[in-house]
Amino acid sequence: MRRGRVIAIEPEMGAILAFALGIALLLAGVTYLFSSTVPDELLLLNEINGLGYLVALVMSGLMAASSRDTNLRRLFWALLATLLAVLAVNEFADDVLLRMEREWADADYDDLVIWILTPIGIYVAGSTRGAPRPARLLLVAGFLFQSSSNLIDLYEVELAALFGIGLDKMLVVTEASEFLFIETYLVGLLWLIVFTVLDPRRAFLRRAEAAVGPLERIHAAHRYYLAERLLTGEKLDRGHLWSLSACWPGLCLGWAALATWRNGRHVRALSGKSCLAQFREQGRLARRHGVAAPWYYAFELYGAGRQSRAGAYLTRRVLKGATYRLLRPALARDLSDKLDFQDRCEAAGLPVARLLMACGEGRILRGGADALGPPVGGIFVKPVRGKGGRGAERWDLLGQGRARDPDGVVADLDRLLARWRTRSRNGALLVQERLINHPDIAALSNGALATVRLVTCRTEAGEFEAVGAAFRMARGRNRVVDNFHAGGIAAAVDLGSGRLGEATDLGFRPGIGWVREHPDSHAQIAGRLLPCWPEALALARRAHRVFGHRAIIGWDIAITPAGPVLVEGNGAPDLDIIQRTLRQPVGEQRLGELLAWNLLQALRARQDPRQAGAVSDAAARSGRRA
Repeated sequence: MRRGRVIAIEPEMGAILAFALGIALLLAGVTYLFSSTVPDELLLLNEINGLGYLVALVMSGLMAASSRDTNLRRLFWALLATLLAVLAVNEFADDVLLRMEREWADADYDDLVIWILTPIGIYVAGSTRGAPRPARLLLVAGFLFQSSSNLIDLYEVELAALFGIGLDKMLVVTEASEFLFIETYLVGLLWLIVFTVLDPRRAFLRRAEAAVGPLERIHAAHRYYLAERLLTGEKLDRGHLWSLSACWPGLCLGWAALATWRNGRHVRALSGKSCLAQFREQGRLARRHGVAAPWYYAFELYGAGRQSRAGAYLTRRVLKGATYRLLRPALARDLSDKLDFQDRCEAAGLPVARLLMACGEGRILRGGADALGPPVGGIFVKPVRGKGGRGAERWDLLGQGRARDPDGVVADLDRLLARWRTRSRNGALLVQERLINHPDIAALSNGALATVRLVTCRTEAGEFEAVGAAFRMARGRNRVVDNFHAGGIAAAVDLGSGRLGEATDLGFRPGIGWVREHPDSHAQIAGRLLPCWPEALALARRAHRVFGHRAIIGWDIAITPAGPVLVEGNGAPDLDIIQRTLRQPVGEQRLGELLAWNLLQALRARQDPRQAGAVSDAAARSGRRA
């Protein structure tokens, strides 16, 4: 695939090229070894190729017996098995086909007929329902090797004379080239059988359907997804699965050493556990539950009796690596593209921050400098496709064409506009009216906008339910965003009442711990009621109906003097903030139940696309009721 001036090789293509190179080296070695005593080695190669044909015969018979496709395809596999039986007999029985050629036609008649018919077989095999791309590529590679082998066979006399080698040695090269394409076909056919006949995904689907708890079902879905990736060879978005699997033990040890160095003495003072004991526990949890070292401290698994619940926590490895990928609608960018999100919310009448301007490709796409004036009191700038608050800017308008940032830097609006246009060449920007906190919660911040992360999920009835919430607050020198992973703090929100619990940071480092007051303003956090809480819940449910094709969304909602306002929607929300602030794993929450149920529907839809209709219809009906 071409990207700019760089040609990127897909992972499965790289694997096939490596396989082909290895086989080519093997061919060269076989040719060299067999060049001294030709007759014995030629006989051995014939027998090896005969065994290859017998293995392919068994594979073709398995495909014929287990094919889920039409009767015509079953007949094709049966005929192929018959042909392979003839070829195997030919290798073992002193060239039966060669005697037939002498009777019926010129030499190599059989090779030419088989070579002409091979593309039909590759087409049928490659179009088998669910055939993985690596299998198709291997079959095509085998055809290229077969074509080369046929050319060598047809012109072996001329080639022997050209390279100055004996005809006996050339016969070895011919048989070795046949071995090359047989082995390539065998690997491709094996991949096809594993995926279409054996297909371990069905076992994981059965496990998910028979699961007695949400965590068991979620982990079965995770294994389903890994099996699908390994078998289909689809490109991974973040690294390659094989590399990550190979590096996982080393990464866990490195993370454990670093996390223990950062937190060990602090936790020893709290729990009495030595740093060595903490290190050992991190290794055991990583091995048994896949919980890497940072989350050992974030979820306080060093506490008495908490390790028995470690398997109920969901970390990014499971969520980002499989769960959200299975639940993500195809080609859905309506949440990651903030401009598209803005447009859809405005069209649906959902309250969002007013768009003042959009910049892209070095120019203003919407709005203009005229919008940057009264009654606008502040400006918030963010990338259209940004994450985690990176690249955001906050400016307060001072009048007379000037603005000031949280650090007190004053700039002219004309210069800011020029800078935003320049920045937009590397990615589009949104310029919005800055939202301000409701007076009842204004003290729970250092001046940045505080937001609620409210997670909603599709229910068994096709509705959308609020299943977790945390109130995020900025602190310290970061007075632009309240992002939990950018040093902010958060407190769990009781879904029924809107009451806040104690606040905490992410927990990867010692420091904040758990606090009842804001570290900067010293305003009371724990026990405080959020204003407009019923309206915030209603807004999240209403918004999810607009984006009803998604199973789970994490909403960022600002509570302003005018009421709740949508800031963003996240289609793959981190659940660290929910699990950390609640001190409860997802597997023990309603959120875990709904994730497991939605995953089961997604797995069934992947095995049989017709199963997706029921869920899609329910979501559509829910959206029409919005």
